[in-house]
Amino acid sequence: MSRITLAAIALIAFALTTGYSHEGQAIGLLIPSEQSLPPLAIKSHRVNIQVTDQAAVTRVEQVFVNHTDRQLEATFYFPVPKGSTVSDFSLWINGRKTPGAVLERSKARAIYERIVRRTQDPGLVEYIDGQLFQARIFPVPARGEQKVEIAYASVIGRAGSTRRLIYPLKTGRKAARLMEDFTLVANISSNAPLKAVYSPTHRVDVSRASDHRVTVGLEEDAADLERDFLLYLGTSDDDVGMSILTYDPDGKGGEDGYYLMILAPKLEVDEDDIPGKTVTFVVDTSGSMAGEKMEQARAALAQCIRTLRPRDHFNVVRFSTGLETLFTRPTPATPDAVRHGLAFASRLEAAGGTAIDDALETALASQAPDDGLHFVIFMTDGRPTVGEMDVQAIIRRTQARNAQRARIFTYGVGWGVNTTLLDQIATGNGGISDYVRPNEDIKLKVTDLVNRISYPVMADLKLEYNTSGVFDVYPKRLPDLFRGGQVVVMGRTRGALPSGIDLHGRFGDEEITLEFDEIEGHTSSGDATVAHDFIPKLWATRKVGYLLEEIRGKGEIPELKAEVIRLARAYGLVTPYTSYLAVDDEELEGSPRPGVATRGFEAERRRRESALKNRKGFDFDSGADAVESSIAANELKTAGSASEAENRATRYIDGKLFIHNNGVWQEAGVDPSRAKRIKYGSKEYFDLLEERPALKRKMSIGRNVDFEDAGEAFSVF
Repeated sequence: MSRITLAAIALIAFALTTGYSHEGQAIGLLIPSEQSLPPLAIKSHRVNIQVTDQAAVTRVEQVFVNHTDRQLEATFYFPVPKGSTVSDFSLWINGRKTPGAVLERSKARAIYERIVRRTQDPGLVEYIDGQLFQARIFPVPARGEQKVEIAYASVIGRAGSTRRLIYPLKTGRKAARLMEDFTLVANISSNAPLKAVYSPTHRVDVSRASDHRVTVGLEEDAADLERDFLLYLGTSDDDVGMSILTYDPDGKGGEDGYYLMILAPKLEVDEDDIPGKTVTFVVDTSGSMAGEKMEQARAALAQCIRTLRPRDHFNVVRFSTGLETLFTRPTPATPDAVRHGLAFASRLEAAGGTAIDDALETALASQAPDDGLHFVIFMTDGRPTVGEMDVQAIIRRTQARNAQRARIFTYGVGWGVNTTLLDQIATGNGGISDYVRPNEDIKLKVTDLVNRISYPVMADLKLEYNTSGVFDVYPKRLPDLFRGGQVVVMGRTRGALPSGIDLHGRFGDEEITLEFDEIEGHTSSGDATVAHDFIPKLWATRKVGYLLEEIRGKGEIPELKAEVIRLARAYGLVTPYTSYLAVDDEELEGSPRPGVATRGFEAERRRRESALKNRKGFDFDSGADAVESSIAANELKTAGSASEAENRATRYIDGKLFIHNNGVWQEAGVDPSRAKRIKYGSKEYFDLLEERPALKRKMSIGRNVDFEDAGEAFSVF
């Protein structure tokens, strides 16, 4: 039995008192002296952060665009992040170092108030009360661009063994319209081994060079600067690290709390110590796969075979009307076996029907070595047309045959697949389902999975909380842990988390238990919980994803439908049963600049939202609507960041739901007819911000907002 110490992150006053956060507005503004002109639009925004233990050096490059026909004089404002070493600020204009000055807080506040009034942009109110760096820039060329570079040093605080890095991005639409791209790269070096590397705000790429060096990357085109970038870094000397974030909206005796747990194994493991795996590739070669789909399937299979380790075993099952296997049983991936596999892949041709049940039976009949995991990767573009054709019968037979608990990953190619069949086979057998749209490449999706599962380090995970107070945990079945990966778990708690948590699993043929104890202050309440208020909506998003999957597979059961509606209304989620009024981009802070193409994450979000609103997709098994609905439900089930849980018409701030209705952001439960009315940008408006600084986040959401604080309702208009 292994014994490990857990360093838990708690939502207590660390964020307020220990330098735990690395905060402050980091969007530079270039504001023309001419009062009639708005802040100049930002063409691109690039950030490079070098982190060494708790020291960070941040370099920012912004390119502004002057859309007028004349040269402009402008002032560059850059809010000083809290904790930064102001003396290290440096600014370059067109490659020349340029003098600037850091204004003390009272002068900075006065300037901020002028900017908020002038731009009619409430997104900036969060940054009032901080210091401000300013520099004069002349000339900004007519119809030209102005590049500004700035660098500063700072210290990242920590709570226990976890650091929390924030690069604030949020601004209003008028203050910072990003026309092209936003790029952030964080190069992290740590004396203590890094385990958890997690962003709850953005989907990031994590590249681990070693247990002590990690690179985090984020790139978005035409990005909405809607939320600050947040990154958690957990360290541990143990084989598996555990980090916990908690959120309790109203303290003991109130609403049940939430938690988010990250499990991450060490990277530096001797390859010879990692058990081999068995992979059975099952490829549909029916007539409908002819042409480009077959070419992509051949390329995907060949690439996957090349990635296998010598101690792995593999086999290929080709199916159409009949079956053909590469080997009689899974064979070690020796150079000779790999050559045979590549030759087999190159000969695949499309013809005949689709014997799905027979293909799965053959794949599961393969016996994997006793100490390894068996992965079945199943690719098809159709529905069963040969042999057993009843979908529910195939699902039952597959589960009954899977005595070895092989993980089955299904890939549906095109719109003609049966999504119920593929989803339930994957979910019921420890895998995931995914789909390849007609304009997508099979190879990219399948090889990405094979690369991620290359090095399994812990299988059959089970958490034991030693208490009955933990419930509604997602995912319901924990996935396996792989080298370089991590598992994110979310759930609810009645009271405090227990003082010890056990993680059970299997490494090869060895059963292991890891005991995590000495949990540091893992509950809190009140205002100090604000930093992790993203957890409730992420948890609800995952739960709704599971409920929608049940509805798609079993039909519209009244109890399931009612629970989806309840969660959607409580947390502001779009589902087939709930929707919100369409919101014009012009009404939303942080909306894209008119005329800029919607790409990247924003395009994905809109496609997901459209699929979730489409009831037809949940009523049918096949077709484009069904595939898009399945993809959307799967994305909800696995949501790990705010970008995957949000929609345009709702916001979740400080544990409160805001809904956009007729041009006004309204906090749920607030009666505007009884609210004190305050004009946006007035003296009373700024006095309220100064008197109650905790209201900055609520008041930054829009120029028209109804909200409550300490039992008193306010209506900003």
